Amino acid sequence: MKRQFTIPHPLARNILRGLSGSLDNHFDIEKALLKIDKKTSKYNAKQALTILRTSPVYNKNTLTRHFNYRVPKKLVEIVEYNVQEIIQLIHLNNEDLYKCLIIVLDIYKNIQKKEFKEAIDACLRLIDNKGVSLVLYRLMMYLKNRLEYIPEYNIYTTVIDDIFEKIQIGNIRNINDGVRQIINDRADYFSICSKIKTANINDYSKRILLCFINHSPQDQEDFTKNLNAHLSYSLIDALLYLNLAKRMAFHTENGTLPNNVQGILNEIASLDINLTYYNDTPEDSLDLSFYREAYLLIEQNDCLKYKTVHASFFNLPDSTFRIKTSYETKVIKEYFGDLKGIASIRHNDTENYTINLSKFDIKTCSLFENTSAFDYLLNLLDGNLINNENDEVIFIKLMSRTRDIASLCLPEYIETIKNNSKNLEVKLISLCLLTASSLGDDDDADFELRKVFQNLCEKKHNGNILETLKSFYEISPAITDYFLISFDEIFISRLFNIDVRPNQALSIRAELFDWYGEKTGEKKYNGRAKNTRIDIQINKHRQHIDDSRIYAEPARVIQWITDNINNQLALQFDNIDKLVKPKLQLD
Repeated sequence: MKRQFTIPHPLARNILRGLSGSLDNHFDIEKALLKIDKKTSKYNAKQALTILRTSPVYNKNTLTRHFNYRVPKKLVEIVEYNVQEIIQLIHLNNEDLYKCLIIVLDIYKNIQKKEFKEAIDACLRLIDNKGVSLVLYRLMMYLKNRLEYIPEYNIYTTVIDDIFEKIQIGNIRNINDGVRQIINDRADYFSICSKIKTANINDYSKRILLCFINHSPQDQEDFTKNLNAHLSYSLIDALLYLNLAKRMAFHTENGTLPNNVQGILNEIASLDINLTYYNDTPEDSLDLSFYREAYLLIEQNDCLKYKTVHASFFNLPDSTFRIKTSYETKVIKEYFGDLKGIASIRHNDTENYTINLSKFDIKTCSLFENTSAFDYLLNLLDGNLINNENDEVIFIKLMSRTRDIASLCLPEYIETIKNNSKNLEVKLISLCLLTASSLGDDDDADFELRKVFQNLCEKKHNGNILETLKSFYEISPAITDYFLISFDEIFISRLFNIDVRPNQALSIRAELFDWYGEKTGEKKYNGRAKNTRIDIQINKHRQHIDDSRIYAEPARVIQWITDNINNQLALQFDNIDKLVKPKLQLD
C-alpha cells in the first residue's frame, strides 16, 4: 500500500488546495511551492511537492509528477530530497517502476536486435504506462540518430519526431537542444561542452546536460543534486541514476533497491552493445560518434565502461579536483594498463579502425582512442613523455594521429615536454599547443614561439620559412596545417632575426598558401593565396582606396563561425529534410 503524504501546516495546505484550478499553469504551481517554502518551512514545501507528484488530485499538473504522460514544463529546484528519502519513494512505487522497467528492457533488446518497429511500439507502451522520462528520451534519440545512417529505415525517424511532439519534448528546450548538439557529429564537441558548462540556466536542466558530458559526480553534494535533478524529471530517472552511481561504486548512503527492480536493471546492464550501428560511420571517427552517444545507453555495461574510461581524458580540463571511484580506477587500468611509454601509442597510419570496448589496441584505434591514450600517459607520467630522440620523433608523429591536444592536455604537462626536450621541432610544437590553449593570450609563449621558430628556420633552412614548413609536412601534416593558420603576416613580420617587411610578409604567406594548396590538392588554399596577393596590391595603393571597406581573412571568418554559429547551423541543416516545402534548396 502506498503511503499517504500530509502537510501539517494549515497555510501550506490552503496554498496547495488553491492550485486545483491552475494545474495547467506551471508558473502558478512553482510560485505556490516557493510561497510555501518561504512562509512555512522546507519540510512543508517538500511534502507539498511530493503530493503534487503522487496524488491523483494533481494528476494533470504540468510541472512535476513521478510518472508522466508528457515532458514536465520545468525541472524545479526548490527543495532537495536526501538519498534515503528517494530510496523510500522507490520502494513505495516499486510496482509501477517494475512495469516501466520491463518495457525499458524490451526497448533495449529491440535496439540490440535492430527491431526498429518493435522498439518504437515499446516506446509507445512506455508512454501509455506513464513512463515519459529521460531514459525514454535517450533511447529514442539513440534510435533517431543511428537510423539516419540507415537510409532504408529513415521513415522511422519521422515516427520518432511525431512521438516527441506527442509527449511535448519542447517543454524543456534546453535539454533537447543540448543533447542534439552533443550527439551531432557535425557540431564541434568541445565548443558545445564549454557552452553548456557556462550556460546561465536557472533550473535542473543544466545538471542533466552536464551528466551527458561527464556522468561521474564530483562529490556527495554533486551526486545528491544530480539525483534530485533526475527525480524532477521522473522517479524512473532517479532510480536509474541511483543505480548508475552504485554500478560506478560511488559512495552512497546505505539502502538497497527492491529485488525485482534490481534484477531487471542487472539484465539491462548485461546486454551487449550492437556495434554494427556504426558500420556506415566514417572509419576514422566511428569511436568518437559512439563516445558522444554512449550516455544515451548508459544502463549497458559496455557503454558505461567506454564512457567512464574516455570521459576521464577526452574532456576539457576541470579546475575542481576529484578522487576517482574504485570502479573508475579499475576500468581505466584494464583499458590502458599495457601502456608504458609514448612508443605504445599508435604513431603510424593504419587501415582498419574498430571501436575497442575492452582494451586499447594500438593496431586498430582511431584518432579519438589514441588521443585518450596520449592524455592518459601524459597524466600518468606527469608530462615526462620524452626520454630520448626516438620519443621525440614519435611525439612529432603523434600530432597527426591525435586530435584536440591543445584543448585536452594540462598546459603544465606540455610545458614539461618543452623543457625536457632539446629538439627544436618538439619545442616548437609544444609552444604551438601552449599558445593554442591560451587562445593567444599568453604573450610569453607567443614570444618564445617566434624565437624558437626563427632559430629552427635559421639553423636548418637558412632562414627560409617555406622550406621549414616543408620539412614539418614530411613528419606531421597536422602541425603544418596549424602553422599555416597561426603564422599570419603579423607573426611573420615580427620575426626579429629575419628581416621581413609588411608586404614581404604577405608575399611569403601567399607563397605558403600556394605550396600547401598544391601539396594537399585543396583549392581553398590557392584561393587564400590569391586573396593575400590582393591585400598586397591594396597596401601599395591604400591612399587611393576607401578605408571603410573591410577585407576579412577567410580563416578567421571560419573560426568565428565555428565558435559562434556552427553548431546551430548543423542542427538547422538536419531539420531541412523535415520541412514539407523547404525554402532553402541545396544542390
